[in-house]
Formats: sequence, structure tokens, C-alpha cells
Amino acid sequence: MSAWGEFSDQRYWAIERFVNGDAGPYKQLWSHADDVTIFGGWGAYEQGWDAVSRRLDWAASRFGEGK
Repeated sequence: MSAWGEFSDQRYWAIERFVNGDAGPYKQLWSHADDVTIFGGWGAYEQGWDAVSRRLDWAASRFGEGK
């Protein structure tokens, strides 16, 4: 399998976990740099890994059982 195929599989699994309330695998795919940013679908903007990490945890907690 190609590197892209492996990443795609990891991403799919990570998103599946995310929509079941577990942000951990998805967060592993993100840059942890100071300049990482997120413009969230619920209207949030965060910059820096600490803030983005907390926002991803918050967003994943809004899902339950893939809904």
C-alpha cells in the first residue's frame, strides 16, 4: 500500500473515532506547531496546538455513537 493509502486509512479510522467522541487519533494527524490553526464548523477559531487540541476535544465530545 502506498504512503497515501496508509494515511487515508488512518484518517478514515481517526474520523470514525472522532464522531464517536474520541479526538485522540484525529489529533495525532494534526500539526502540533505553534502556528497550527482551526476554523471550526461551530464558529470557533483557535491558534496554537494547546488551543486547537482543546477545541478538537470539545468538538468530538459533541458527537456520540457516530451521530
